[in-house]
Amino acid sequence: MGGVADSLDLFLGLEAAADTCDLDLLLQSWDQELLQEGLLKLDAHQHSKSSSSSAGSTTSSSTSNTGAASFAALLLPQRGELQSLLDQLAQQQELKADGNKQMGAKQYEAAIEAYGKALALQPSAGFAAVLHSNRAAAYQSLGRFAEALADCGRSAALDASYGKAYTR
Repeated sequence: MGGVADSLDLFLGLEAAADTCDLDLLLQSWDQELLQEGLLKLDAHQHSKSSSSSAGSTTSSSTSNTGAASFAALLLPQRGELQSLLDQLAQQQELKADGNKQMGAKQYEAAIEAYGKALALQPSAGFAAVLHSNRAAAYQSLGRFAEALADCGRSAALDASYGKAYTR
């Protein structure tokens, strides 16, 4: 194997995700640099594929690459969908960073709002657990203990291994 298959392995980040086609698992395992690298490799492959097609070359190597590309097309969202996911992940990260900044400035209501906006973007379960835990800390700082406890419960339910869900 090589070429597209290697790019696909790199792009996915883990073989188990390819077997399960679990988008939430994929999103948890991908990071932005890996996604960008994967998009560039897919673009390069598409360019080389169209160049070799227009030149009329058909070799067994390009046939196996075409098969791998077809397999990748079944597993992977389209480029536009990936860019949308990247944008959404970036927005979630920005809102979390804003919430953290507001916490540092003791602007707890603003932090609650930022974490809530990030949660409204439907992040992965692991990231949502962190956001709920952070928002719980903001609620706790305001003395709103029932809301803090509710967010800690949500955090623990989303990721039972996330320790801060139990300590806030």
